[in-house]
Amino acid sequence: MVGLWVFGFTSLLWGVIGVVMTAVPQLWANFIHQTVENDWKRFWLTQTMILVGLVLTIGTAQFQGTLVWMAFGVLLVVKACVLLGTGSHLRTRLLNVMSASPLWAYRCGGVVMLTLAVFLATDVILHG
Repeated sequence: MVGLWVFGFTSLLWGVIGVVMTAVPQLWANFIHQTVENDWKRFWLTQTMILVGLVLTIGTAQFQGTLVWMAFGVLLVVKACVLLGTGSHLRTRLLNVMSASPLWAYRCGGVVMLTLAVFLATDVILHG
């Protein structure tokens, strides 16, 4: 029952992020830019990413796509650790690359996030 709430919330969060990235990519780009620049916001973002990644890695053993969700969980934890541990020079370079990305790249990422949200919600409903 707890898994239903946790994974349902994760899928809802991914869905909202996907909709924002698809509908208003400039708003998402500004949010990420401000979050990565601010140390306190970056800390909380990365801690949330690590928590969600660990929950995906540990808690999806009963799901159909166990290996897929475990892989996404591990990737999320690694991404958060890299983002948390990088120096200001590398963060500036990452922000420059993200700022140079066209808006259609954010939209494609949003579609991928929406797809992941739907697949996770479906897996939770059918096997959770």
